[in-house]
Order: sequence, then C-alpha cells, then structure tokens
Amino acid sequence: MQLLFESENIRSLLTATSLFALSLFVAVFALSSYRRSRYEGERLKLEIEIMRRSLENKVYEATEKMTATNNRWKDVNGLLLEAADGQVSSTTQGPRDAGQSVIAAHNFLADMGIDAASLLVEEKKCFVLTPLHPRFQETYVTIRNTLTDIGLRVTRGDEVTIQSNLLKYIVRQILTSEFIVANIDGRNPNVFYEIGIAHALGKDVVLVASNPEEIPFDLSNQRIVLWSDLAELDSKLGRAIAMLKVANRTNEKL
Repeated sequence: MQLLFESENIRSLLTATSLFALSLFVAVFALSSYRRSRYEGERLKLEIEIMRRSLENKVYEATEKMTATNNRWKDVNGLLLEAADGQVSSTTQGPRDAGQSVIAAHNFLADMGIDAASLLVEEKKCFVLTPLHPRFQETYVTIRNTLTDIGLRVTRGDEVTIQSNLLKYIVRQILTSEFIVANIDGRNPNVFYEIGIAHALGKDVVLVASNPEEIPFDLSNQRIVLWSDLAELDSKLGRAIAMLKVANRTNEKL
C-alpha cells in the first residue's frame, strides 16, 4: 500500500515537473519569438529610413540637374527673383524701445492665434529657412557661422522641440527676427512656403543659392547670394547683410 502511495506521488511529481518544463519552454519560445519579431520590426524601420534618405538624395540630385543651366535656373526661380527684386522694407511702425519696433497687424496672424501687438522685432536676430536634410547641413553651418561672426543671433525651425503647431512657432520666429536668410537649394517645399509667408508679412529675405554656372543676367538689385564654394558664401552673405542693415537704416530715416 505504501509503495502504491509513493508511486502515485512520484507520478504526480513527474507530471508537475513535465508541466513546469513545458510551460518554461513555451515562455522561452514566446520570448524568443517576441525578440525576433521586435528585431525584425526595428530592421524594417531602419531599411525604410535608408530607402527614404536614398530617395531624397535622388530627388535633390534630379533637382540640381534641372537647374544646371542658366535658362532652367531662371525658369524655376523666376517668381522668387521677382519677389526679391520687389521687396520693400518694412512692416514696422516706428521704434517702441531701443532695438525694438512694433510689428504690423495681419489677419493671417490673428487667424493663427498670434497677437502681433504683443510681439517685438528683436534686434540682431536672424531666422534661417533651410532644408533640414543632412545634405544641406554644411551650408547651414557656414550660414550660421557667418551670421554669428557679424554679431547676429541665429535660429532655425528645428532647434527647439515643439510638441504641436510648428507653423505657428515658425511664423513667430519670422515676425520677431530682424533678418531672414533662406537657402533655396533643393527646391524644398517647406522653405518656399516659409519664404512666401515672410514676403507676405513684408519681411526682408536674403535668398541663398549655389551657383551652377556663371549667371549672365543682372542680379545686382536683388537680395540673392549666389555662391560656388563655402568661402564665397561666407564673404557674399556677410556683405548682403551689411547692405541690408544700411538700407533699413535709410528707410527708417525717410
């Protein structure tokens, strides 16, 4: 009788051990599958990101080819050139305090929930409109360093983390900046939209573009910096800002 009892206990113990081992195997298998699935998901996201960057580069390369001749360059940049040539300074209505002036009201601003009367143009502040793709980072760094060297405080749209309403933040930056510099290389739609807003608000915009060839038509009266290397960009942009400062002071006296 005792042997039968012990045999039953051993059988129950073996059954319990088998069930525990099976449960452990299932848990290990599930964890392994989860990790493998997570790894595959991360790998897929990485592959998509690499593909996206590759396609972006191809789009930018195609854009450069589309603007590689004088006629093509004029065709794709015609409206911007016309707008730059017709810029009139400025939206301000006279000084409120040293280095500050009142910003003119616009319905566009009210619709966005921006109170223009509460904002002031900040002296020596420059907002840079630029594609945020790594392809244009070197150009941006040159622009930033040039402007910083001549005493300006430089910002751009991605330097502050905005949880919502990025457009409202950008419009506020455009409004409160004394100078706007826009890199139009790459035909980036966000940059062009921001340039349109800046022009509509009457802001002075200095356009920056790499020069594919010697451009034969006269751009002397237009606020555009054409450059073939970064040293030339540094030199020409510094002069363009200096000329704009002089023009603004002249307009204030009129």
